[in-house]
Amino acid sequence: MNTTLPGRTMPTLEDVLLPITNEQDDELSPFELIDSQEKDSSPDPGDLLDITDFFKADVAVMKLIYLQDRMDEIDDLYHKELDHLNRWKEQRTAILQRQYNFFSRSLENWLTVSNRKSANLPHGKLIFRKQPPHVDILDEDTVLKKGLFIRIKRLPDMAAILKHYKATGEIPDGCDIIEPEPKFSIKLTPGKEHANVQSPNSPH
Repeated sequence: MNTTLPGRTMPTLEDVLLPITNEQDDELSPFELIDSQEKDSSPDPGDLLDITDFFKADVAVMKLIYLQDRMDEIDDLYHKELDHLNRWKEQRTAILQRQYNFFSRSLENWLTVSNRKSANLPHGKLIFRKQPPHVDILDEDTVLKKGLFIRIKRLPDMAAILKHYKATGEIPDGCDIIEPEPKFSIKLTPGKEHANVQSPNSPH
């Protein structure tokens, strides 16, 4: 069966297999931004590969494995660099924060010893703001045993509704049962064995 959309030029089997044996299509250096359409050889969103047999289907799966490996490499580099940047940020910020706290405590002390509640300065305002009271639970069991200060939130039991529907086929009033269409999924076989796959038409 031909799955090619009318009026479209679909990529050939060799076009799909080429990136598995030749990585020229995605050789971006770390942190290089894609700012040119010439570097993106991705098919249009509406394009479909003309898959007509199991071999072509498996070639497409090998391409998925290749693409997933590349995405994993990028993700690994991202997290390594992110960890490095986070450590740099924490170390530099900690030094500055200690200095900030020093000046902040000094100003707070000055306001206190001056017996002031606020001070308007050319570059900022210092003020002691009244804080609202808050509850600190020291023993939760003791509070709950009294039965006076308990908040109960009523929510529909979704699991019980679904269980009732599966058992009886009846949909309770006030709700509906959504049965989604089957979801397509792909389980890729890990490994690097696809790296040396050759096109059937390639010279040996």
